[in-house]
Order: sequence, then structure tokens, then C-alpha cells
Amino acid sequence: MNPKLGVRYARDAWGTYASRGVSGREPTRSDLFGSDDYDAAVFTDVSPERVFDAEIGVDGRSKRLTWAVN
Repeated sequence: MNPKLGVRYARDAWGTYASRGVSGREPTRSDLFGSDDYDAAVFTDVSPERVFDAEIGVDGRSKRLTWAVN
């Protein structure tokens, strides 16, 4: 599960937003065994990766332009 939470405040032509999330990645076979050659496998001490992400930004629009800065 990779939960994410965000809030947004919007006006007529512009808005602001913020979000916070967590994601993860399990080790691949190459991470576990040191190579893709399973006959020469050397088990290494690895653990799952965790990434904590935060984002804030402002966006807006007009008749001819849509923009965003984060």
C-alpha cells in the first residue's frame, strides 16, 4: 500500500495544493542475489526501500494559458 494525502485550495483562476505520501519498493532479484546470473548467486543483506514524498505548488489558468509551479 502506498498512501498519499493532499489538500487543495482553489480560487477562480488559481489554486494552491500540498501533498504528502509514502511509497515503497521490494528488492529485485539483482538486489537479492548480486546479479542476474542465478548460478553464481550471492545472497546480500538488503531490505525494502521507503520513499517519503512532499509536494507543494501553485497553479492557474486563463483563456489562453494553463500553468503550474511546484
